[in-house]
Amino acid sequence: MQIDPQQTRRLSEVDPPVSCLSDDGRVKGWHTALCAWLVSLCTAVPVCAAPAADAASEPWDAPAFSADPQIVLRTLSEQPAPEDADCEVLLEEETHLFDEQGRRQSTYRTVVHCLTKDGVRNWSNVGASWAPWYQKRPEIRTRVIAPEGQVFTLDPKSISESPVGQIAPGVTTDARVLLAPLPGITVGAVVEREIVTRESRPFFSDGVLGQVGLFSMWPARKLRLTIEAPATLPLRYKVVGLKLKPTESVRDGGRTLVFERGPV
Repeated sequence: MQIDPQQTRRLSEVDPPVSCLSDDGRVKGWHTALCAWLVSLCTAVPVCAAPAADAASEPWDAPAFSADPQIVLRTLSEQPAPEDADCEVLLEEETHLFDEQGRRQSTYRTVVHCLTKDGVRNWSNVGASWAPWYQKRPEIRTRVIAPEGQVFTLDPKSISESPVGQIAPGVTTDARVLLAPLPGITVGAVVEREIVTRESRPFFSDGVLGQVGLFSMWPARKLRLTIEAPATLPLRYKVVGLKLKPTESVRDGGRTLVFERGPV
């Protein structure tokens, strides 16, 4: 799902995108709908992922930052790393929670094993953007587990904030960007990042449309998308490119869809 690790740009952009690509390269158009989502299962450059253990046994599949660092490192030491790869995505997931007013809380989380210096360079910082007119300032958390077991967390004081400013000739925006370097990152480190963005008001009162691409530029063990909304909120989705059905559940007046793919 990752596009640009330097900027941590999600495929579900701040403004609804106008198109996406299926895995055969064709452009799939967008149509306005009430709370509609398109899951685009595109494949980037073919990669070979290392054999994965049972997903339930993977320590990084636990809630964010809860996995024991020593268990994470020991698990990786017992499993072969993918060949000729700069990094391996252990887990990449997006979660979108809608309330009854249509406001969205989005959480983007990645757990990555850096295998080379290029891998370290690709994942050496974290960033997020938001539009203050309808979004709150994103919350960023990170954890770097060094190969020797030391743990480094992000210092909030190291996060810089700047305006996006002009996005096209004569067109300005109130969007802002956060960016911070990650401490302690080196070859062999495991990098976990989480970005939470909340809306103070819906992007569009009559509904929104978004897209998420379940693919990776690097070998990935698991990609996951979760969408949760009140049962009273019309929610539609379409899978493009591959045959994949979500796990769907209805509980306490809410509807939850979970799409998973991997290894890829």
